[in-house]
Amino acid sequence: MTKFSLITAASLVLLCCFMAFARPQDEKYVALASGDRLTCARTADGRLFCWGWNGDGELGNGSTMPSRVPTRVRTDIPFGFHSVGSRHACALDSLGAAYCWGSNSSGQLGIGSADVAPHPLPASAHGTIHFRTLTAGRNHTCGLSGTGELYCWGPQR
Repeated sequence: MTKFSLITAASLVLLCCFMAFARPQDEKYVALASGDRLTCARTADGRLFCWGWNGDGELGNGSTMPSRVPTRVRTDIPFGFHSVGSRHACALDSLGAAYCWGSNSSGQLGIGSADVAPHPLPASAHGTIHFRTLTAGRNHTCGLSGTGELYCWGPQR
């Protein structure tokens, strides 16, 4: 099997299991993003649910315990967009403000300097900048502002 078909097969198994067993309260999801060790799904009303590894708080639920089922990101902020990196996740609220959580070992959360402490709750990233979109990479994050400017944070900026 090629690397692509192995990844595709693993994704189908994950999607199958997610759809069959891991829908708390029969949630309906409108968007899905996966990283190396976690997956997050968003509902139409902007609630985020994440599952997978959680050693750095990447599920955003206030803990560092892993979960095999979708666990709600602990915030009342409705998100309109989200992206998942290797061990962190970021999301945009309705105004384009960015929030990130999980590993900040390379400064990928955009909350100031890098550190090795887990960040298990969404924190404001890059203050007053409003983004149209963002993408989380392995250990960096980039966002495109409403005025078309590109911002990146982490080591590969």
